[in-house]
Amino acid sequence: MGTIFSRVKLSGKHVAALLALMLLSAVTAMLLPTALASMIDIGVAGENRNTILIIAVVMATLAILGCLFNMAATVLSAKVSTKFAADLRREIFHQVQDFSAAEMERFGTASLVTPCRLKARITRTPSSVSRKILFSRSIRCRRVTE
Repeated sequence: MGTIFSRVKLSGKHVAALLALMLLSAVTAMLLPTALASMIDIGVAGENRNTILIIAVVMATLAILGCLFNMAATVLSAKVSTKFAADLRREIFHQVQDFSAAEMERFGTASLVTPCRLKARITRTPSSVSRKILFSRSIRCRRVTE
């Protein structure tokens, strides 16, 4: 039978896409200091205005791409975590529906009839899953850039 979490799975495609977006976001964030160093070394030191402008446009493009990758990662993590919570809610419902009379007596009707607590806990699940996904990304970005 297993646990309820063994039956609630995250979509591999969505998780892979989320990881790819977070990787792209980290790469764009790490390229900005390199571009700035190139701007100073080549453009400012050589007093070349065209090089400064070109590198400034590249930096602006990298910043915009990084923002877009972050927004897409946030939206996708929200979708993944919401789907996870919906699947978890469905599995819990089916699990309770499959209880025998003895199991219903053991748990008691009062503990099974308090859907507000269960619903509130599962409603908080998407935000906590999403926070954990995005927080782990920010820790990895900080470790790489430090």
